Amino acid sequence: MATVLRRPLLLEKIVALLEEGHLFINAPAGYGKTMLLQSLQTERPLTHLIALTPADSDLAVLAARLEALRQPENTLLLDDVHHLLTADGAIQWLQQQMRQPRPRWILAGRQPLFAATDLALYGRIHQLNMADLAFTEREARILLGDGRPELDAWRQRLEGWPLGLGLLKNLGALANPQPIAEQQLFAYLTEQLLDALPAELRRFMLVTAVPLTFNVPLAAHLLPASDPTAAIQILLTRNLFLYQDEPDGTYRYPDLVRTFLRQQLPSAERDALVITVIAWLQAGGQLSAAIEHALEAGLATQAADLLALPEAFAAMRAHGHFLTHHRWFTALPPALAAERPLLWLRNGAALFHLHARRREAWAYLEHGVALAKQHDHMDVYRLGLRYMAFVHGDEGRLRQALALYQQLIARPDLEVPQYIAALQDMIGLHASLAQFDLAHYRYRQLQERQATGETTGTIIAEINLASQVLTVQGRWAEAHALLTDALRKAEARNNLQDAVFVRRNLGHLRMEQGNWAGQRENLVSLDALLSRLELLDERIDWILQHDRSLLAVAEGRFAEAAALLRGRSQAADAIDSPQLRLLYATARVWLARRQGDYEIAIQGADAALTDATEFPYLQGRLALERDLAVLLASLPDGDLRGFRFTPQSRALIPMRARAELVRLRMALALVCWRLGHPRWRRLAQRVLAEGQRPYFSHLLTTRDPELAAEFWKMLLVEALAPERAIAALRTIGQSGPLFPLLHHANAVIRHRTAEVLMQLGDEQAMPTLTTAIAAETDNAVKKTLERALETLEALPPPPLQIRLLGDFSLQRGEQHYRTDAFPRPIVARLLQYFVLYAGKPIPRDQILEALWPEGDPEKAAGILRTLNSHLRTVLDPYMRPRGPNRYIVAERNNYYFDPYGVVASDLSSFTREVAQALALGALDPTELASLERTLTAYAPLLPDLPYADWLIEPRQRLDDLYLEGCLCLAEGYLTQRAWHPSELWLRRALRAAPWLEQAWQLLIRLYARQGQRARALQAYHEATAALHQELGVGLSALTHWLYERVERGEAI
Repeated sequence: MATVLRRPLLLEKIVALLEEGHLFINAPAGYGKTMLLQSLQTERPLTHLIALTPADSDLAVLAARLEALRQPENTLLLDDVHHLLTADGAIQWLQQQMRQPRPRWILAGRQPLFAATDLALYGRIHQLNMADLAFTEREARILLGDGRPELDAWRQRLEGWPLGLGLLKNLGALANPQPIAEQQLFAYLTEQLLDALPAELRRFMLVTAVPLTFNVPLAAHLLPASDPTAAIQILLTRNLFLYQDEPDGTYRYPDLVRTFLRQQLPSAERDALVITVIAWLQAGGQLSAAIEHALEAGLATQAADLLALPEAFAAMRAHGHFLTHHRWFTALPPALAAERPLLWLRNGAALFHLHARRREAWAYLEHGVALAKQHDHMDVYRLGLRYMAFVHGDEGRLRQALALYQQLIARPDLEVPQYIAALQDMIGLHASLAQFDLAHYRYRQLQERQATGETTGTIIAEINLASQVLTVQGRWAEAHALLTDALRKAEARNNLQDAVFVRRNLGHLRMEQGNWAGQRENLVSLDALLSRLELLDERIDWILQHDRSLLAVAEGRFAEAAALLRGRSQAADAIDSPQLRLLYATARVWLARRQGDYEIAIQGADAALTDATEFPYLQGRLALERDLAVLLASLPDGDLRGFRFTPQSRALIPMRARAELVRLRMALALVCWRLGHPRWRRLAQRVLAEGQRPYFSHLLTTRDPELAAEFWKMLLVEALAPERAIAALRTIGQSGPLFPLLHHANAVIRHRTAEVLMQLGDEQAMPTLTTAIAAETDNAVKKTLERALETLEALPPPPLQIRLLGDFSLQRGEQHYRTDAFPRPIVARLLQYFVLYAGKPIPRDQILEALWPEGDPEKAAGILRTLNSHLRTVLDPYMRPRGPNRYIVAERNNYYFDPYGVVASDLSSFTREVAQALALGALDPTELASLERTLTAYAPLLPDLPYADWLIEPRQRLDDLYLEGCLCLAEGYLTQRAWHPSELWLRRALRAAPWLEQAWQLLIRLYARQGQRARALQAYHEATAALHQELGVGLSALTHWLYERVERGEAI
């Protein structure tokens, strides 16, 4: 049979497991257990392989064979332990031996001798099974090579079976190796599998191989006289090629094994069993599985009948199986498909969810409608017209879609389900055109039908009404009730697409309210749903990502929001949707406005509003963002006498778009107040009344923080609802708009403002408070101002991000510092020194010795105090001169940097990440990639200070850690047979440290394992010269041993 190649990654895993305890390896025949043990014996010193035979079931024979080898330093590999299954004495003796931690044992066979839990073990015991021994996809590709498409399908069929892959490798030179490989593998399975099975178990395997997967109820249905649970347990215990899928309790055989088992049944019996399986699946509502079985069996007519069932289409949509449906449809014979116009329509509807295939989807719809008309299938013809109307609406041709729907619902022969579906879609179309009364009317028509018992399936209508009408009009309690009820229904039916749709619209409701915390939780729930979908409609995917960008804007994560929106821009253009372009433009304008870039916000809105569109509500929202940018830009010093709302903003009034109207009234109240018009009070009172409504509390605070801060500041000044104003300003958390009030003529306002600033905790208020204290004449107010300042000074400072590797840099919160921010270079040097010892006391004398080694101690101490004062000014610019030092504490003769734990440096991150990787030992691909990113970012420690003595020791520690990381990474890639990156990191290590013998040893192994014997020997000679030149020493015994094995052509 075939030869199986070495498994370096698996060997590394076994070696690591042996460090912890004994090991069981249990897998079916052909999984390379013996080859694995042979490789381990070759590479691991003091390792002994013992191949067991039936004679070893005699305890005396077994004990005699192992007597001399049972030494503590040895590792004993027992192969084919299944020969001992009936030898109770030998099993008990082995159990007794393995209760001791040494020597280490590996027991390998087709099934375990005993459970690991039966052993009272000192240390840990591990098990490897069929899944662990199977070749990974990457290993299989390396073994068979790429560029042979005919082998790809076989690689997948074999599912990592080492014997089959090895055989295919040996036959790879043939033009068509598959038939020979299958013949030989089937002969092997007959001998090793079927011939050794009892008749009843053999029959169980043959019958349960007919379905693609099976569970206990299906097995009982196919074999009424059997005990499926017992049979399954035997197959699993004996490792007879049975895979278990834990989540849904199903079982399956590897594809090639299943093909072999099915061929052992007479064709007539096999065909009858397939029909039985399909009927059982259909009766159980598993239509997708029934269709798969029908297509596999060549039962095209039955597959087409199943595809035509309404439940099949509903399941496809619910789980996002759009491409699966397309695969099913295109698998039907063309002549049969031509007789089924309904299937053409459904395939078009499936592909429509994929923007890149919408032209193809439209072609399917048109062809389906034409076929339906040709064959006089008028019910299908009407369905096709509805699908076409939906496409028009989804692509922004709203009036064209409505006209087609109007024609449809006016037809007396329109079926009730089509009538209902049309009304559901029309609700959304009317809402998009801001025809909210008509949307309500369509919903009432649906309710009338529901009252007569003609339909109950109005979940889409409820979602459309709640999200596009009730949410817009501020009827949030009703919207929330409808959406939560729709979510309950979707989850009860396990309809993932509807659940995603509802969740997205619940998010829209929360964003309208300004409930950003609720939206964050909603997105977490959405992610859990999305992980269960096969494919998501690209338009919905765009909107979900757009919602994430809005949340980032709301939470002040502006750089992240800008990055997300850049991706949305390209996607919106690709989808070619005017609706998405308006949504994108509104988000960009809001981002610019929140960042204070009012001119950019205004220009962006003006450019987007010039595009003609059929979405007046979305235009109104965008226009309102533009008008608010104009207002906020003018409030500090501008003249508001010429301020006017755009026509699109004013159009929101007759729409009764309540959330937007509240913000519009807030803005108008500010304008009137600044102009001295008494109307401001009436407008403000209307806003306050709106804020008392259910679900409206966030609308006056976090929905639009900048506008809300100005509005509540106005009320604070005018003593209108002052307590609500203080609470709102505390929620908003913006202090800048309040600074001018510290100099207000009214002492009560100054007092209130100081209290609010104290509660906000914004350090930027400290200089303003300091100035206000100096100017304050009212003693009571002055005490409040002082208490506010002291409170702010006691808060933790903003985080610092400091770069020491390569070019020095400093970031404080969101602010980046240039090197010229430091008054003198020595101030930056002091910070750099502090960072090296952050988090622990630094004796003053240590600092003086490091930075002024030859200076007068007293004079140097004075310089240190002065420099520390300058550094504090740089790091804590808002702190008053005599305030506390929040980053550097000086106590007696010690300095303590970062008492609040808010400083992070690339040096500490690099040290931590490399140390964690080294502690893990064997790294998986994800961990290797992470370590490589860390090492790639390495740079010398403060290279602009090449002669600083105080950096010698930290540099040495860093360099040593870098070299250890390079070796760890190179060795990890070596175990994965990733030759090039392994060599790259070894050479990097050797460039930095030519004397590093461990790197030379790995390089010798690397070349030897690639079969490059000459290069391996050359690496040995290079290592000899390097160690002699650098250290004047020779190579170790291990390096000589590697050389000798390469010389003899032995594996290392």
